[in-house]
Amino acid sequence: MNEQSAKSRFPEAHSNYDEALERVAGGYREVEHLVRRNPASSVFLAFGVGIGIGVWLGSSMVHASRFRQPAPVAERLGRRVLEALSGMVPDSVSESLRR
Repeated sequence: MNEQSAKSRFPEAHSNYDEALERVAGGYREVEHLVRRNPASSVFLAFGVGIGIGVWLGSSMVHASRFRQPAPVAERLGRRVLEALSGMVPDSVSESLRR
């Protein structure tokens, strides 16, 4: 089935696809404009989101590994990373890292 045949057989699906594509492209352009206007804030926001996701994934991995014995090297490395991070973040966040 070629593209033209698909358009004629499913016009509603095609129009929904076009509308979604336009919305995504518009959102991308808007974000791109905001990043150009506020580059420093954008970098700090991305850094913060990355740290947050990393902490969340790290804590998920720690909780999942309670049922199996972690390797001693990985455990020492994880503790070092958490200690380093706790020195860089506010006290309220570092308290949750120590748990």
